[in-house]
Amino acid sequence: MAARSERAALGRLRLFGERTEECAHAVELALERAARREPVGEFVSVLGARAYFKGEPLRGWARVRWFGKHAVFFRPLPRVRELQNLHWLRARLFLAPRPICAGVLSRAGVPWFQFLLTEEVRGAETLGQFLADARCDAALRAGVLNELADEVARMHALRFVHHDLFLRNVLVVRGAPHSRVYFLDAWAGGPAPQLRGAAYDLACLTGELPARDVDAFFDRYCAERAGQERPVNRDRLVTSVGRERARLSRR
Repeated sequence: MAARSERAALGRLRLFGERTEECAHAVELALERAARREPVGEFVSVLGARAYFKGEPLRGWARVRWFGKHAVFFRPLPRVRELQNLHWLRARLFLAPRPICAGVLSRAGVPWFQFLLTEEVRGAETLGQFLADARCDAALRAGVLNELADEVARMHALRFVHHDLFLRNVLVVRGAPHSRVYFLDAWAGGPAPQLRGAAYDLACLTGELPARDVDAFFDRYCAERAGQERPVNRDRLVTSVGRERARLSRR
């Protein structure tokens, strides 16, 4: 009886995802983590497989802001939006972690905790870790950056803006025969219409790339945009990216 009362105190759960054993396990994880009322991001075991669980309470102004966006503009909460965007990317053959489910806990109709469970990308490291590895040979490095430029260009040609495209949000799997670049944490962006554009994504990404790689990245990106029949003017693009970088620096 006490356990039921504690669960009821957490509020109403709305689940997004297929009703599977994985989702049932995710609900148990979410309720246990929500009771702590602290942000959490950790690898967990789900039916014998590794998955990544992340969740956080919404407090103060963030809670008011997201409730307003959801109630007035019907905008999903970040973890639900991320689930939707991962599905969008995977449906168009981009590499991204398989989303299992997302959920929102609400009290009196006001959301206060959100979570997302995704399948682990085995053998992955962040792009930042990959580029910092002095043992990485030039051919592998060039191959990964070329693939990244191609995939970001294709993403933008489809009018999808990631909105958080920093090195920490790109995963690299070494040893993969072909594609090896995965996108994650795409919770703030999505398909058009978006307030931000391609220049914002490129400012986030190239602002963290080593300077020696930036020109080659722009060349490859622009060539792929032309190949996707969504060409861009390189000089104007670089100027727009510079403005976005300056805004990011001020922030």
